[in-house]
Amino acid sequence: MTKKVNQRLISDLCIFGLKPSTVGELVARKDLEADPELVYSLFKLFDEDYYSQTAHYLLPNGLNLKKVKKEKRLQEINSIMFQNHKKQSNFIYAFKSDDMDLKHLRKEELELLAEVNPEHKLFCICIRINEFSMVECREEDEKSLVLDNEHIDPAEQEVPPIQRHTSKTTNEIYSSKRVLSIFTLYPFFEFFESVLITLFNELKI
Repeated sequence: MTKKVNQRLISDLCIFGLKPSTVGELVARKDLEADPELVYSLFKLFDEDYYSQTAHYLLPNGLNLKKVKKEKRLQEINSIMFQNHKKQSNFIYAFKSDDMDLKHLRKEELELLAEVNPEHKLFCICIRINEFSMVECREEDEKSLVLDNEHIDPAEQEVPPIQRHTSKTTNEIYSSKRVLSIFTLYPFFEFFESVLITLFNELKI
C-alpha cells in the first residue's frame, strides 16, 4: 500500500480505543473485553487494515472495560483523571516505510526532510489516557401477582398468577484505555506531544 503523505506538518491525527457504540454493545452482552479499534481519523491517510494493525500495535493487550462503582465514582474518576496527566503515558513509535509517496512535496519540504528525517520514517507520537463512557442500562424484574387470597391453594385457583415485568433504567460509567496519536514525518516530538496534551485538556476526549 502506497502511503500518500500530505504536506501538512501533521500527516494524520487519530484516536484508538473503543467507539461509544462498541462500549454499549459490550455492556449489553456483559462482555467487558474487546480488541482496540480506530475511533477517529482526521485525514484518513491509511486504509482500514493499516489502522486496525496500528490499533493492535499500540494497544497489544486489548482493552478491558472497568465499571466505576457508584459509591466511589467521584474519588475514582478524580484518581484516573490525575493519572491521565502523568508523563509516563507518553510514547513514540517510528515506522519504516519503503513505499512512501513523497513526489507531491515541495522542494523546501524535501530539503527539510533530507535534513531531519533522511530515512523517511513515519513517526507516531502517542499519549495513553483513560476514557470514560456512560452507558444506559435497563434492568428487568419479573414478579408474580396472586389474584386471590394468599391462603388459597394455587392448585385450586382457576386463574394462574399474572407475571408482571418491570424495568428500570440506570446510567453506568465505564472506563477504558485510549491512545491519542499524531502521525508525522517530522521528528519534533516535544511539540507534537504538547499538541496532544493541549487537545486532551481542551476537548476532554
